[in-house]
Amino acid sequence: MKKQIILFISILCLYSCSSNEENMQSAATLEGNWLLQNIPSGSKLKFYGNNFMIESGTVTINGTFKLIDKKMTGEVTSRKGANSNALKPDTFTGNIEITNDKVTFTNFDGNWRAIFSTWYGKQK
Repeated sequence: MKKQIILFISILCLYSCSSNEENMQSAATLEGNWLLQNIPSGSKLKFYGNNFMIESGTVTINGTFKLIDKKMTGEVTSRKGANSNALKPDTFTGNIEITNDKVTFTNFDGNWRAIFSTWYGKQK
């Protein structure tokens, strides 16, 4: 019985550790500044650690996010600027695809489609 428990715990740890490492690598590939369709004067997304920032005109929205495989979940922690409350609710989910220096966002909830409905290029 002891050997079975140790084997079970070992397998569980192996799965959990590799899964966390994979998730961290995914978030790391998102790290940095992204420009809406590579337009220098357009909206910007910034990802650092598990935090994000959206800058669009006079609007700045900050929050936290998690990335598991290609599924992103996020939560707003602060907003400022005219009409910054238009993006609702304060939580969102959607899918991302990162290829080279391009990230594509799809299937985001509610008004978040306005921000996450296209692609962004990585700022170098």
